[in-house]
Amino acid sequence: MVFDRDYRAFFPLSVTRKAGGSEERVPLERLVVGNILVVRNGELIPADGTLLEGPALIDYSFVTGESEPVEKQPGDYLYAGGRQVGGSIEVWVMKPVSHSYLTSLWDQEAFKKGTRRNH
Repeated sequence: MVFDRDYRAFFPLSVTRKAGGSEERVPLERLVVGNILVVRNGELIPADGTLLEGPALIDYSFVTGESEPVEKQPGDYLYAGGRQVGGSIEVWVMKPVSHSYLTSLWDQEAFKKGTRRNH
């Protein structure tokens, strides 16, 4: 199977970032390490990070195929591509979107367009 899209095709165009005491919508490309994101029910986590405010219930079926949501507590590591199920959470961004675990999977040779696998 060959994918002809990169990770940006699966993530939202913008996310909610905390700035001081307020929230702002910013394009995904403007996220940097150290940003604090607000991820609400049904939203994807766009970058690897640490859960600051929770608890969280993360559906990683998009990443792992596992259909059971995983409970996470403040201080736990969260991987990009997980979907929050439940109340809003806050996530401290630890890696740029382009360097997340999910992106590293997409960068593997087997998923690159034009790559042929020999049997």
